[in-house]
Parts: sequence; structure tokens; C-alpha cells
Amino acid sequence: FDEIEVFTTRQDTLASAKEFGIEDKLRSVIGQQWDEDSFQEFIKNLVISKGGKILPSQFIDVYKTGNTKSNKGLKDMDIWFILDDIMYYFEVKTNLDLDSEKSKATDNKIFDITKYLIIENQNTKVKTGILSCWYKREHGLPIKVKTPVCYIEDMFKILNIQCTSDEYYKLMLDFGKSISL
Repeated sequence: FDEIEVFTTRQDTLASAKEFGIEDKLRSVIGQQWDEDSFQEFIKNLVISKGGKILPSQFIDVYKTGNTKSNKGLKDMDIWFILDDIMYYFEVKTNLDLDSEKSKATDNKIFDITKYLIIENQNTKVKTGILSCWYKREHGLPIKVKTPVCYIEDMFKILNIQCTSDEYYKLMLDFGKSISL
């Protein structure tokens, strides 16, 4: 019975992923731990499926240090893409209940990267923030950052994806079950 239930769950999950155009990517990450990295890959694959261009996000020289021998002074960007002539940059946070030191560091990082992106891309509209895995802001959800938070509902609007809260949470629940096998 358990094998049949697992198989059905996987088939439902794959069917949902196929609707979003990310079936192949979902198959490739089954078996990995669901964490911020997995969530980033999920979002990046949604962006690609909607015609967005993912930009290289490793170690941007925000402070113009000229450093090429180490990562010191360079910033890693979680999700950075262009869609419809708008540049988006998001730091992914699956937990918004950050301690004061971490929330300040996150705010500063996003501010510095945003400033850099605006200066370097003067002819492009730039939108930045924190991307949360929550569908929308829930009552009682602790948020300690000052940076604007983009929820999945907002990301779906950016990507022109029609998905309700119930559909999204079902997909994530099914995905979580699939990768924990």
C-alpha cells in the first residue's frame, strides 16, 4: 500500500510540475533535501519556463574591489533574472524570523547589490527584495527585515502564473514527500 501511495504522490507531483513546465527539473532534484537551494532552483526553473533569462549570480564585485583571487568583498546573488526588460534580484529566505544581526546583514547586502545593479544597468528597470517561500504574508508571520518581501503570490504575478494558495501548498507538500523518499 505504501508503494502505491508513494507512486501516486509522485505522479500527481510530476503532473503538477508538468503544468508549470518544470517536470524535467523536478525529476532531477527528487532525492535532494528541500532547502533554500532547492527553492532557488524551483524558482529559477519557473523563470526559465516563462521565458526569463537567468543571469550568473556567483560573486558579483559590488564594491568594485577588482578582487579576482578570492571571494572577499564579492557578493553571491540568489536569484537574478531579466523578464520583459525588467531586471529582478531576490535573496531567498525560507525563514523570515532572522535575528537582528542576520536581518541587518541581509538588508545591507540587498541595499548594496540594488545600488550596484541600478548604477551598472541605468537603462533597465531594477526590482529587488527578499523572496519568501510563503504564498502570501500570513497573520503572525515574524518578519524582521526592512527590505521589501516578495511572496510566491507576487512571484507568480511577475511570471504570469495562475496558481492559488491551495494549489501552491499542495505542490510543495507533494514535492516534499517526493524528495524525502
